[in-house]
Amino acid sequence: MRQGIDPVREAKVKNRKAKQESEANVTFEKLFESFMTSRSKKHKPTTAKDYRSTYANHFKFWANTPITEITRKEVQDLFHQITKSSGNAQANKSMRILNVVFNYARGTIHIDGRPLVDNPVSVIKDAGLRHHEVKRETYIHPDQIEAFVKAVIKLGEHPVRDYLFLLLLTGMRSREALSLEWKDVDLLNRVFTVTTEKAKNRQSHTIPMSSLVFRLFVYRYRKNKNESKYVFPSTTGEGHYKEPRPQIAKVIKSSGFEFTPHDLRRTYASILNEVVGSEEIIKRLLNHKSKNITQRYIQTRAEQFRPYVEAVESYIVMGYDWQNLGQIKGFSEQYANAEALEKLLYWSEEEIVAYDCGSMPSIDIKDLLDIAIQSDPSEEKLTTKNKRTAKSINAPESQVIYTKISWPPSK
Repeated sequence: MRQGIDPVREAKVKNRKAKQESEANVTFEKLFESFMTSRSKKHKPTTAKDYRSTYANHFKFWANTPITEITRKEVQDLFHQITKSSGNAQANKSMRILNVVFNYARGTIHIDGRPLVDNPVSVIKDAGLRHHEVKRETYIHPDQIEAFVKAVIKLGEHPVRDYLFLLLLTGMRSREALSLEWKDVDLLNRVFTVTTEKAKNRQSHTIPMSSLVFRLFVYRYRKNKNESKYVFPSTTGEGHYKEPRPQIAKVIKSSGFEFTPHDLRRTYASILNEVVGSEEIIKRLLNHKSKNITQRYIQTRAEQFRPYVEAVESYIVMGYDWQNLGQIKGFSEQYANAEALEKLLYWSEEEIVAYDCGSMPSIDIKDLLDIAIQSDPSEEKLTTKNKRTAKSINAPESQVIYTKISWPPSK
């Protein structure tokens, strides 16, 4: 120690000043990358992709700018620029992302225990600049359903056909449907699950299959020649299908009206409202979190909701009588008969299995798909092949119920 100066203390002071100077010169690019790394486990891949796309399109010019030099005026000018070039919604979204990034800087970069920078994005709120966004509430009207169904059928064998029907028949969120994996589809118990990792609200959700949804899954399973783990695999490479816009554009042109995938979710909800009339049941089937604390503790089985998903399906394929629909509380599989389906959807004659065996033993799904079916579910006559199939899976012939309703629909 010389002249009362502690070299250890002096070294610590120098290191702290060097660190502060370094933090003061953090560029926006470094801040953004640090933020993205910190959120890597929280952000879904689609969210991360959206953030990076917004950065590339609107923030990249700040890449080498120290964050302390980004002013409120610059943020305000950028907001107006994005509004002019990309619209109100994009401008609002960009500012939301920018705000989160700067709040991250305030929480992680400090000098003498105080935040390094103010959040320049606060000017948007302070000046009342944020655009008012009209919440979209559109859905497919009952009078439009037939035109929609026929337009979707025209997509032929394309997987987007079945993707759109799945949204209409289940009310799933678009991204949850596209990323659905076979390991989460239980054909034997006729349920499928949106897992915690894939659910928008991070709340797993098991959905009972209606009759047509079951057939849809079986059809997609049989079409899975490359044994992809996804129900809707990409047609150009690995992973799941991601971009249905070209096919949706064709359906819009053919049907004569605009719609989005989320409109199908609202359509499903509107039909549920007519069938059920219970807000709590609608929330459960749409996987909305309940604000009712008691309801959060009540665990329900998917089977309890099967009558309602069957009712929605029957409404779609049987007609559009909204007044009488509210009186119908459940439908059996035989109720959705081939004749009624063919009247609207012109179903093909391709036969796929449909079964209902209350005590059928566990079997391999590939064996199940080989079962031959009869033209009339009320007939108990079985061909030699049917008897042989029933025997191979140790199922009494009387327990195997056959039907002619099939997937896919055709022109």
